[in-house]
Amino acid sequence: MSHTFEVEKRVFEALPQISIFLAVVRDIDLNQLDKDGIHNLFEESWSLAHKQISAYPNVQSHPSILLWRKASELLSISAKKYPSSVESMAKRTTKADSKPFSINPLVDFYNAFSLKYLLPFGGFDMASKATKTLSLRFSRAGDKFMALNADATVDIPCGEVLYASGNTVVTRHINWRQSKEGLIQETTTNACFMAEVLHGYPEARLTDMKMDFKKCCVDLLNVEPELYMIDEANPSITY
Repeated sequence: MSHTFEVEKRVFEALPQISIFLAVVRDIDLNQLDKDGIHNLFEESWSLAHKQISAYPNVQSHPSILLWRKASELLSISAKKYPSSVESMAKRTTKADSKPFSINPLVDFYNAFSLKYLLPFGGFDMASKATKTLSLRFSRAGDKFMALNADATVDIPCGEVLYASGNTVVTRHINWRQSKEGLIQETTTNACFMAEVLHGYPEARLTDMKMDFKKCCVDLLNVEPELYMIDEANPSITY
């Protein structure tokens, strides 16, 4: 079954030149995952992020994190209250005696790339109904969100940039917090990974990331990924 993803025009107007890196991995053989290799990648990326961040007065001073702070200003939201996922991840590496926290191999995989390249990465299980028709858009009346630790949904106010399928919100404030819907599990065999790239992120760094991501999918996940870039010129895709 095909999936669709689109970015609303208003998002490009609010965040000029934002683009979305989308990687699709299908038919993962869970017995063929290089779990040790993924663990090592996560540990190395954790140490690298710590080193990169430590070169600046604080986490939010790093250029890649600062881009998200400025994006929050453009969207008129509090970066302190709703930090980007990459800022939250990077901040964890700076704590004394901090160590990588394993969730499951596929989540550890994309978290490793988030830290290595200081980009906000996320992922969804393609078997979930909530991932069949994904949109990155402004919230509207009727949108509902189920937090990870919640037993009931909450209504989302209008005007928030989020990922949604119909009125089911899967990630709030772009990448701040993911819902219970579409989570990658230990049993996930088809997944899509996403990273939001803001204007100002180094092009050469992005190119390196894409090449590295493809290689690691082959080496560690034992699958050949489908890689896409969604931008204002190409705002939607079927995969």
